[in-house]
Amino acid sequence: MSGRARASRTTTSTALERMEAPVDPGSVGVFIPICAILCWGAVKIARIQAESRKSQDPETANRLQALENEVGALRQEMGEAQERLDFAERLLAQRPPERLERPR
Repeated sequence: MSGRARASRTTTSTALERMEAPVDPGSVGVFIPICAILCWGAVKIARIQAESRKSQDPETANRLQALENEVGALRQEMGEAQERLDFAERLLAQRPPERLERPR
């Protein structure tokens, strides 16, 4: 083997040895709180940005209010329809079903 090939092989083997070094569990445990703090900060920043967008656009607030009113009205209508359905079911349950005659 040439000197260059040996040098390349030596460099590769030491790089592999460094990559295969065992990881100390204690050092990994240090990164868990750091990651948690970073994630908490990211969530906090996202909330602040969302709040600032919300307060800056009055048209969006008006549209949101209109949608909430419409959903409320739809809920009321649905409740009334359910009451009518319950009433009809009670009426049908009180009388025995009439048998239909066979068609001729």
